[in-house]
Amino acid sequence: RAYNSYYRGIAQCNNFLANVDKVTTVSDEKMNVAKGEVRFLRALFYFELANMFGDVILYKEQPATVAESQIAKSPRAEVLSFIHEDLDFAISVLPDEAYTGHAVKGSAMGIKARVLMTEEKWTEAVSVLEQIMNSGNFSIYGDYRSMFLNEGQQNNPEIMFSCQYLSPEAHSVYGMNIEYTKHIFLTKTLKDA
Repeated sequence: RAYNSYYRGIAQCNNFLANVDKVTTVSDEKMNVAKGEVRFLRALFYFELANMFGDVILYKEQPATVAESQIAKSPRAEVLSFIHEDLDFAISVLPDEAYTGHAVKGSAMGIKARVLMTEEKWTEAVSVLEQIMNSGNFSIYGDYRSMFLNEGQQNNPEIMFSCQYLSPEAHSVYGMNIEYTKHIFLTKTLKDA
């Protein structure tokens, strides 16, 4: 299921990147930020795939035909190299500010640090993590307990990127809705270093 979901996301990213330059009513700065957000997401999807499956099919752009989509898996090292390309682009164009619901420079740097740690490039990972810490855009959240509750997920300076949603069909044994949240916390990234 995750495999299909990530490839659907990658297909949407590639479709966006293949067509976004047709838009002429957006400034170059906003266009680059949008491309940076999409390339950040594509890198995140490929990173998850590479971690789960190793060698995976690498679509660097949208295939024009079904025949073009039928390609062999790429070695994990090649996939990681492509992830670095996307993240480096995202880092160069995303705003250098605190996370506000859209990917920012720190979001991309956090994933880049995790990729570097996966590759056991410790010195490079430490350098990226120090840049994140020194940016002043993120800090440790003061209330550990509420960090995992709804009130702690709003304006939390520790969140570097998150996808939040509420599943109305999921209930606990007490009949309460269960909130599902995926966060990349600063402490998780630092702990992995």
